Amino acid sequence: MEQDDSLYGNETKDRLETLFPPEKANDALRLLDGIRFVVLNVSLWHCRKNWRVPRRQISDTLILFALDGKFHLEIDGQEKTIGPGECAVIPEHLPHTYSLAGGCSAGSNIIVHVLPLYDLLENPFRGFDSPFLKLEYPESFFSRLKMSVALKNSSRHVALSYAAHILQDLFLEKIRTGSFHPSPNSGLRTRLSGVFEFISNNYKHDFSIEELAAVVNLKQARFRRIFREACAMAPNEYVHRIRLQNAARLLVRFNWELSRIAAAAGFHSSTYFCTSFRKHFHMTPEQFRQAYSN
Repeated sequence: MEQDDSLYGNETKDRLETLFPPEKANDALRLLDGIRFVVLNVSLWHCRKNWRVPRRQISDTLILFALDGKFHLEIDGQEKTIGPGECAVIPEHLPHTYSLAGGCSAGSNIIVHVLPLYDLLENPFRGFDSPFLKLEYPESFFSRLKMSVALKNSSRHVALSYAAHILQDLFLEKIRTGSFHPSPNSGLRTRLSGVFEFISNNYKHDFSIEELAAVVNLKQARFRRIFREACAMAPNEYVHRIRLQNAARLLVRFNWELSRIAAAAGFHSSTYFCTSFRKHFHMTPEQFRQAYSN
């Protein structure tokens, strides 16, 4: 707290330094500055006895917020029963199942589907210390999520954009309480940061490995080796995934023809785009759009 001259009397300005100490503030700023995801859907469900979601894996991140009643979840081998004021975060492709807990005859939850669009291939929803979280201010959080559900009746796009802002508060809360740790950039990823930025800005266009290597002043062979070591995939695989992620984003937001989606995401052939999309997301582009736009 510091003394601050004021025209209105003896006042002091509180900068709230203790709320976010420097190390936590750096994590928060790095996350909020670089996080990229779209909320695909937010919905409120009332569940009755014997309700159960079978074991499955899906291609987006799912978050279950328990409003009332109790829910039993198994996420990638971890089991827990959660109740009001708690939530479970299930990153994409993790095997999971959930149901009403034993002895519970009814419950309500809010389900949020999120598609991370992470240029560094790091899903931010994997950064929580546990998939099972307790909210600090559940009543306020749930009230805002309900408003997002209600706004969908008038504007789906506005409602889902609002829900994305709400989820950012979840990250901030858990960073502040020390239960979220963003994945640190390795030295190799830092060395390649210019390449990631170049790809992010130019994925719609054609470019060669030689051009990518030139961005960081490396010869092609060394660049390929460093890139694979940093990202566990070849540069062309990385570019392909970025194009697919952005195509998914376009499918959710716009009712464009598939040829236009393909071209906007950097694919020269609609047929190749559809084949690649189905292989990555385990559904066709039209099925993806129908699943998340209805």
